[in-house]
Amino acid sequence: KIHHKLLSRVLGLKEGGERSISEIEESIFPANIYSSEINQSELFQFALEDLDSLAPWLERTDAVSINRLRRLTGLKKNEWTEWLSNPISINPGGRIGSIIEAERKLSYSIPIAIEWNILNNNKSNAMLDLTKEFLEEKTNIHPIKISGMIDRVDLVPFDNGKQIIDTEGSTTIAPINISNSDWKPRRKIIIRELKTSDKNPIERHKQGLLEEIQLAIYSRIWELTHPGDLVIGAGISVLGHNTEHFVEIHPEFLQEIPKYSIGKTTNILKSKYQFRQWLESRISLILKSAAGALEGRVHPTPSEEACKFCKVSSICPVAMVGEKL
Repeated sequence: KIHHKLLSRVLGLKEGGERSISEIEESIFPANIYSSEINQSELFQFALEDLDSLAPWLERTDAVSINRLRRLTGLKKNEWTEWLSNPISINPGGRIGSIIEAERKLSYSIPIAIEWNILNNNKSNAMLDLTKEFLEEKTNIHPIKISGMIDRVDLVPFDNGKQIIDTEGSTTIAPINISNSDWKPRRKIIIRELKTSDKNPIERHKQGLLEEIQLAIYSRIWELTHPGDLVIGAGISVLGHNTEHFVEIHPEFLQEIPKYSIGKTTNILKSKYQFRQWLESRISLILKSAAGALEGRVHPTPSEEACKFCKVSSICPVAMVGEKL
């Protein structure tokens, strides 16, 4: 919430919707936190004001509140009390300070959406699907409807850094295989999934790419609902003691990245896939799993984290809730 509120306050982003490109081009709002020229101390003040509103319980004197306060802000209880009585710009600290520091490094990444609601914004009723060339023959595969919210969507400018849209780019939906086509993007996109984690940040990013399906689903559904957009990268932003914005980049665009900052780029998929092959593989797996479920083949994969969000965990014989199995 602190992260989203900071982007909303400085960049004019609204949760659930999509930022107008004209606001960026006409400099109504800064393109990103880096270009806002607001110093770290002032950004930290904004964040502390939002923290006070979101978590008034931090004023308590119990050990949990004091520990959380220190972890979030780097402030002791008396320093927090003093700041509340006289809110001023101070040096950033704690996890919130880490979020601000990481955000200010994204000099070439332009946020255009946070918590983008797929169902509310999907006016074309796009369904997740693959053309038959990517699916085995005689499989009962059908398109599926996707719901959910994409944590964050960023634009990446073209080579000169000032051109957000290539007016000569295609206006049709990006094909899965772009290397063998004449299709060229009008806009280049990065999909970010935000996670709060105390795990090794790079391991959390690897898990998002290799074990989970959100990044692939969100990448393709954004392309399906935005003809002309090409997702060139996706990754996990780990908001923790040391915030890191990881992004796996399509190798064709990797050479454009080093001189610009869009986060910590990775090439984890190189041993198995290229980026678009990974996207095709994940979507194929999702569609086949959905088809199997319709035919009654469901294989639960219980975990405490997954079962917290499952709507049928109360009647599932293998559900894990806390220490109960």
